Amino acid sequence: IVKITNNFEKVIGEGGPDSLYYGRLKNGHELAVKVLKNSLSQGTKELQAK
Repeated sequence: IVKITNNFEKVIGEGGPDSLYYGRLKNGHELAVKVLKNSLSQGTKELQAK
């Protein structure tokens, strides 16, 4: 996930308990990756692809 988001470089949305990051798969498909903020504060990243 870090690779397809280019190390979470491009934020496409923020609000509430999460942030959305742009990602692109090797086959060219684009996607959004959700990072839950409370997971970051615990030192782990729980990620959900939308």
